[in-house]
Amino acid sequence: SGSARCKEKAWEIVGASKELAVIMAKQRCRLELHVPNLKEMHKLEPHVLSDMDVIRDKEEGSPVNQEVVFVVTPALRKWGNGGGQRLEECTVVVPAEVLTIRKD
Repeated sequence: SGSARCKEKAWEIVGASKELAVIMAKQRCRLELHVPNLKEMHKLEPHVLSDMDVIRDKEEGSPVNQEVVFVVTPALRKWGNGGGQRLEECTVVVPAEVLTIRKD
């Protein structure tokens, strides 16, 4: 039945989550959810684009003429490596998803 199928799927998700938690617990890096500061982002600079996935209309123009107005999802950043070294180095694992408007 549908209810039994939903329960089975839910337990699959729980199992996968548990496995992921065990793997993440073994990592000695720091993971951070990062929300871009909209007050400091008057326009999208080229070095910032790698940290974000921009949602915009294709006819809106180049990203440099865009202003971030809303953060849809935060970025996931990793500091250091799995061995706990180089904690000053940051890697964007999943870019933030932001909504932009044209600045003209």
